[in-house]
Amino acid sequence: MPSLQREFRDQYADFLSGKTETFATVLVGGLLRLYGVECLSWDPTTIRLELKRDIAEPARVVNTQMQALIAALTTDMVYQDVPTFDQTINALNRADLSEQDDIPMVEEVAWTCTELLLNDPEPVGYKDIPFSKDINKYCQVVLKDEGFGVAPQILKWVTLPVVQSDFHDDPMMYEAVYKGQQGMAESVDDAMQSRLEMLFQHLKLLGLRTPTAE
Repeated sequence: MPSLQREFRDQYADFLSGKTETFATVLVGGLLRLYGVECLSWDPTTIRLELKRDIAEPARVVNTQMQALIAALTTDMVYQDVPTFDQTINALNRADLSEQDDIPMVEEVAWTCTELLLNDPEPVGYKDIPFSKDINKYCQVVLKDEGFGVAPQILKWVTLPVVQSDFHDDPMMYEAVYKGQQGMAESVDDAMQSRLEMLFQHLKLLGLRTPTAE
């Protein structure tokens, strides 16, 4: 495709090959620039072969990452089905195959929801929280496993007590526990912001706008 800028081709090839680690949003954004929105309905094998012919063959982890976001954009299973949500967490966080039976980290779940809602802020058919009750329970388990009593901003829809504490009769201790819980949540919020900044930088390298740009 000679009409494409060489800078785009070279940078996107680095992303596809895995030479430069990036995000599903960036990978799918490059795909849409190449082939248009119709490529979202293509068979995964067709996408892989077209990319191999035109730019570079995607590495296995990259292909999985890209296909997970395409599935999320074209079906609502990631919002309804716990196994699909779990697999999407692994894919969008480039989890090693040996780690896929482990409970994910809060930061990984938070990033998955961040990237999903960045690309599809108002999933069709959902006016409020798009995630099912079963996924809510799944996220409760993840948060509790790491001792979170206050959820990060992107996971505020998950049902949790404000603070998990036995110090309600001791205001000073209760406040200290709450601040500790809040600090844990803010640490994840900061990590999400850092990832988003890097994602936007990668989009800029490809000459692409952010998904929320007008």
